[in-house]
Amino acid sequence: MSGNIRVEDQMVEKKPSSDVSTNDETGGDERHIKYVDIDAIAVEDDAPLDDAHVTRLFEDICDNGLLVPLLVSGDRLWEGRHRRKAIRRIKEERPDVYRALFPNGVMCMVGREPKDKMRRIADELRVNAARRTLKRDEQIAYAKRLLDAGASTKTGRPKNGEKTARTLLCDCLAIRATKAQALLNAALGREDPAKKPAASTQFSARIEKLLKKLPDETPSTVRDLLTQAVAAARQVEESVVAGGGATA
Repeated sequence: MSGNIRVEDQMVEKKPSSDVSTNDETGGDERHIKYVDIDAIAVEDDAPLDDAHVTRLFEDICDNGLLVPLLVSGDRLWEGRHRRKAIRRIKEERPDVYRALFPNGVMCMVGREPKDKMRRIADELRVNAARRTLKRDEQIAYAKRLLDAGASTKTGRPKNGEKTARTLLCDCLAIRATKAQALLNAALGREDPAKKPAASTQFSARIEKLLKKLPDETPSTVRDLLTQAVAAARQVEESVVAGGGATA
């Protein structure tokens, strides 16, 4: 069995028969198992996938089969995008293994997709963050999805029942508000406060201000030195901005 596969991905359990049905405890949603060809399962969510995670699942499913069903509503997937891509790779790259593992199709749990899209995205983020360390670009992608689903960008304490993107990110990723806000800034295309040019990039303006306040009797040599200092400071500032920040 391949390593790094978490229990949430591949839990060891008895494969249910096609007539097994369950009742969703949270919403009274009657669910049942069916078997579907992997290419018949549609995906509308175009959020980026972790290719390394897909590869781990590809190897594990080849060794152990699919032990946790994909969740679908009709023939549309709403949970299990990484498993779906891994199975599609098996069908394309190892068709003999695909036929042996899925002679009647891929195991799917059919049920209604949660109406609260924002909560569904948050739940998915929470589970994936518990499974492994998400890369920064993955976290930013989730932040964008939460915003697209209607999460508020407010930064203060949320009102009763209000769902702010920052609060959801803090809760799901177990991070501080400052880091959550940095992810939101990136998702919104705003400048990340942590990457703003340092105060040293304002040095030329300070020298110019001092130069203007010099008394008339100030020697010309002093004025010339300060003028040269302004020019030198501006060159440093331009290089700092071009490099994305000041160096220590």
